[in-house]
Amino acid sequence: VEDDRVSAIGLYIEGFPDVRELEKVMGRARERRIPVVAVKSGVSTQGANITRSHTASMAGSDEAANALLKRLGIARVQDLDTLVESLKLLHVHGPLKGNRLCSMSCSGGEASLMADTAIGRDVVFPELTSEQHDSVRATVHDLVSVSNPLDYHTFAWNKEEDLFGTYSAMLACGFDLSMLVLDFPREDRCNLETWGPAVNAISRAVDKTQAPTAVVASLPESLPEKIATDLVSMGVAPLCGIRQALDAAQAASQIGAAWRRPLFEKALPGPGSHLEQPVENLDEAHAKREIESFGVGVPRGERVASVDALKNAAESLTYPLVLKACDTALLHKSEAGAVMVGIGDFDELVAGATSLFGRYPSLLVEEMITDTVCELIVGVRQDPVIGPWMMIGSGGIYAELMGDTRVTLLPSRDDEFATMISSLKIHPLLNGYRGSEAGDVPALLATLQRVADFVMERRESLVELEINPLLVRPKGKGVCAVDAVLQYARAS
Repeated sequence: VEDDRVSAIGLYIEGFPDVRELEKVMGRARERRIPVVAVKSGVSTQGANITRSHTASMAGSDEAANALLKRLGIARVQDLDTLVESLKLLHVHGPLKGNRLCSMSCSGGEASLMADTAIGRDVVFPELTSEQHDSVRATVHDLVSVSNPLDYHTFAWNKEEDLFGTYSAMLACGFDLSMLVLDFPREDRCNLETWGPAVNAISRAVDKTQAPTAVVASLPESLPEKIATDLVSMGVAPLCGIRQALDAAQAASQIGAAWRRPLFEKALPGPGSHLEQPVENLDEAHAKREIESFGVGVPRGERVASVDALKNAAESLTYPLVLKACDTALLHKSEAGAVMVGIGDFDELVAGATSLFGRYPSLLVEEMITDTVCELIVGVRQDPVIGPWMMIGSGGIYAELMGDTRVTLLPSRDDEFATMISSLKIHPLLNGYRGSEAGDVPALLATLQRVADFVMERRESLVELEINPLLVRPKGKGVCAVDAVLQYARAS
């Protein structure tokens, strides 16, 4: 980081032996405007096992690793070739201002590949405005359909001035990165003379517009080293492979976004000190009392150990009710048939209790929430290397099936929870999807912060907290944690 010759840093990471020291070093890298990109192993079960056996340090969970890298402004890529392409792009242009790209090629196939490969990546090819369209239209053949990605055909091939006009018009559109797809033949078998006008034209267009630009070879072997070196001297990033180029653009964009945000004021706390001690599961009633003490809403209810106690409890509650088994060993009540919902009267309540009391010594009876806008899951884990992290996602019994989650380390930024919620697939429900009632988002965000405060207060011994579902009610009615799992490590 302190070497003035270094313009970008690439890392291969197996584990995090000292998270706090890494945080300090990455802060210094940002101060010196040195972007960092990394490959982190251990995504698969096999990879994680190999990593753990190969290194003295634990790798930590992949979810926590992702959150850590994001927090530190390190772009994560999945393979070594993308790592190299990202470093080349960062060396020439540094972090990008955004993820808006344009592509130019003389083949419709290449244009289609660029557009298709962008799907699923955090990069976009925006449509040209009418003014931009007209500017580019004036430089191409009448048969060319102007779009982004642009297939300018071979009408202008080997015509430097025509190519210069088209390239300049596209580069002047203000994209965060402009890409020209060029594949060069082997010099020992072909004559590269007709590729010269394209190289000269893009060099001149870059000089004219000062737009961040890359030449992309669709195949890695189609970009000779000498030409790549020449491109760098022109201020053009030479990138090998369409997939790798778009992944590199995504990485550079992510670093740029991270740099536009202030550094975290609070240092990472690291894991709690008692996590290797025996784990104690709290029953649901006890877990709810714990989080309720920090202001997290829970349903009105009572734990009971007999039908007589149930009768007394029900007198102060409003139907419909929910009846659940309350047992420290019972983490998934639905699968065990240990929960009954929509109980409409006392006779139905007693019948359900009689059945459950035959299997469990105590029950939890609660008022049922009937005005739910959407269900979320909030999970907190303590990574043994990185420390506490929180997951927020689509909840309910299909939470795992949905796979709609976001993760952050704790403590987090003030606006982090709002950003996470807005990126979920379920987010439209909170805004009032298709005329339905909107959810109480302010109450949701306040509750998430209270959960985070609870975790940080209990960090030394808290192993896991899961609220599923956390019911978001209509505006003004708050949110409610209708189920909770809580585990502590108890010091001996």
